[in-house]
Amino acid sequence: MNKIITRAEAKAQGLKRYYTGKKCKRGHLSERRTQQADCIACRDILDKQYKIDKADKIKKYRIDNVEKIKIGKKKYRHRHAEKIKEYQKNNRAQFNLHRSNCELRERNLNKNWNDQMLRYYEESTQLTKETGIKHHVDHIVPINGENVSGLHVPWNLQVIPAFNNISKGNKLLETIIIYDK
Repeated sequence: MNKIITRAEAKAQGLKRYYTGKKCKRGHLSERRTQQADCIACRDILDKQYKIDKADKIKKYRIDNVEKIKIGKKKYRHRHAEKIKEYQKNNRAQFNLHRSNCELRERNLNKNWNDQMLRYYEESTQLTKETGIKHHVDHIVPINGENVSGLHVPWNLQVIPAFNNISKGNKLLETIIIYDK
């Protein structure tokens, strides 16, 4: 179990997290962040909900601002060059996997696919507005499944209710379910 410590002690020791041994106002018995004093379990729930609520906006922003994002990433890499170099040295296999995934993504995405895939995200947004039920764009074959890896291509996408997508998770079901509107 975690050592019980006060927030003041955690700040004094330069810790990012601390454990009080007391439940938060929502009943979680977990660590808290030192700067914000909020419960880690509550933060995880809020972060997941934010991603669900803003998924369509985030994806559309990324598609509409490719160049702006590239510039931001380049600035970040420049500012944190030493830190990145150290990480690469200490995590070579992980870094190589990440780099090869990025290269695959760049080769697989072309303008025609982007237009086709954007239609799925637009449809998801439209269905959410029309029905009042949150919809997601789902990968039929998961991109990062346990035993299988699908592609982020138009023929591997479908629009489904958020509940179904979250329930499915990152799994390939024995029977692939293609949801029909």
